[in-house]
Amino acid sequence: MKVFGIIGSMNGENSIEYQIAKKYFNTEKYKDADIKIITADLLNVKYCRGCCSCFKNGICPLDSADDMKNIKKDLLEADLIIVSSPVYAHHVSGFMKNLIDRLAYWSHTFHLIGKRIIVCTSTSSSGSEYVISYLKKIMSALGGIVLGEIIADDMTSIEEIERRCNCINNIVSESLNNFSNINVSTFQHTLYKSLRMSLIEKRGYEHDYWLNNNMFNYFTFKDYLLYRLKLDK
Repeated sequence: MKVFGIIGSMNGENSIEYQIAKKYFNTEKYKDADIKIITADLLNVKYCRGCCSCFKNGICPLDSADDMKNIKKDLLEADLIIVSSPVYAHHVSGFMKNLIDRLAYWSHTFHLIGKRIIVCTSTSSSGSEYVISYLKKIMSALGGIVLGEIIADDMTSIEEIERRCNCINNIVSESLNNFSNINVSTFQHTLYKSLRMSLIEKRGYEHDYWLNNNMFNYFTFKDYLLYRLKLDK
């Protein structure tokens, strides 16, 4: 199993999010897993220019100038992804928002279809609910299946974090072993249906992507998800 973690904190390995990720993966379940965790302080991700080349052509001209090409590759190759950001002004960090902006076109193509996702945040006071809600929505829009969330604040004990990690571990195991019981969100169903209707007659990169990946053959996100999971098994 390949595991990929993105920590959106400039504190890097000293961040709470990184420590949580290390704790989560420091179990017997992941002893043979290929685990890679990257942190914001060591990455070069340029700001989105709003040129819309990614939506029109599926290519970001900045990918050859920073680390996004490798980040995208790691995301696409992973079986399990952990996405984590500290709370900044009741939102994700600037790095995480920039990273998401650069992936925005994947929300029209569901590039992360079927990837198991864990979202995480930390805060010294408030705002965790906004960050968790945002990360869950974005990762769902990219096609991921959000299986759990981890929140660390001044009121959260180590025991509670460990309990939550163990609970999510069980959910991940069940999901990987029996994908027929995977739950998808109403948001994903609605987004898929809306995009299908708008792209089926619209020529261009997004239409071609849907066509080449047999997406127009499925009327619901759940049906397409099951098709892709069986195909990738």
